[in-house]
Amino acid sequence: MKSVHFPLFSLFLCLVLISCENGHHAAAPMERKSEEPPARSLPSLPPGTLNIVIAGQSNASTCDWSELENPGHSKKMLAIGGMSIQDLLDRGVTMGPGKDLIIWVHGEQDAYLGTDPQVYIEKMLDYFDLIYEANGGVHVPVLISLIGYSRTLPNDNFDAIRNAVIEQSQIDDHLIIAYSDAKTFVDRDMLRDDIHFTKEGCKEMITAFLSAIKSLQRDEIIQDGESEWSQELDN
Repeated sequence: MKSVHFPLFSLFLCLVLISCENGHHAAAPMERKSEEPPARSLPSLPPGTLNIVIAGQSNASTCDWSELENPGHSKKMLAIGGMSIQDLLDRGVTMGPGKDLIIWVHGEQDAYLGTDPQVYIEKMLDYFDLIYEANGGVHVPVLISLIGYSRTLPNDNFDAIRNAVIEQSQIDDHLIIAYSDAKTFVDRDMLRDDIHFTKEGCKEMITAFLSAIKSLQRDEIIQDGESEWSQELDN
């Protein structure tokens, strides 16, 4: 009898070990190959001259945009000095359809007021919707100049608004950061008072907008939010 029980016990033990081993392998996680992020395609602009909306506040309304008009682009000025995003919404949008592009230069007043950055973003998008509605329901790209700093106020509120706009642009392909160096204007002495750009600051910003427009008219494909002109601005 002993000679019979021993092989049966051995067989039972082997089955238990195999079952445990298989269970161990089944619990091992599957390896996944890392994937490259998909190429991001910017919204394209038609070739030739464009009908452009310039919106925001004083650093848009007080700059000389003749360089933008020299290639033949036409502009509709909606920017008004001293306007918070709520002020712009309350004022509304008066314009006709047929616009190809929005240029957005705004945020300083809300940084002064300490507007919650997420509230700012929600109202900014609501304001763009007003422009789209006035444009016959046609959504167009928005080129953005990020806000700079004040000579007298702490940077925190300005950073909060700027970062919120950057984050929104990363999830909305229609929002494109064209210029990001206004934050250097205090150190470069390119503010004519506490917050407003000098002629040199305006020219630098507008040159960046023109470069971005050319990029969109070439219908470029960019990777991870980087394009030829944005890389040039960062260098």
